[in-house]
Amino acid sequence: MLKEFFVERVEIINAILDLREFVEPVLVRDFCKVINAKLITDFGEDDELYGYTVIDSLTAILELSPQELVKIYGSTTQRALIFTHITGGKSPLVAIKVTGLKPNLVVLHGTTNVDEIARKIAEIERIPLAISSKIDVKDLIDSLRKSFT
Repeated sequence: MLKEFFVERVEIINAILDLREFVEPVLVRDFCKVINAKLITDFGEDDELYGYTVIDSLTAILELSPQELVKIYGSTTQRALIFTHITGGKSPLVAIKVTGLKPNLVVLHGTTNVDEIARKIAEIERIPLAISSKIDVKDLIDSLRKSFT
């Protein structure tokens, strides 16, 4: 399915690890519980999500253009963007700022230390920001698929 949707470049397919749309909205707080994520901003827990995208952040940041980054949103920006292989989270938040599209939630997977600039961008742009304590990316995706398909 992803290969049919993203025919332009193989890098887009490699950057998107999983993508789902929801039939019914899911609250940010409930979504975070499913993936053992902690919301680190003091806003957004009652926002609604209509899907999620799990992104290999290294591939996305290094190989995708700003125009291609827009495609990680699927059919709506009212979704969670989950960035894997994160060290501080600055690059994904800068990339989001550059695209001009704001997701309803950004989850940083693979770190407990969030860069101060990433926090500041999330606050200024009013993008709820969370960190996930799921250890393995496969476990993260399995939890999402089990809960939302």
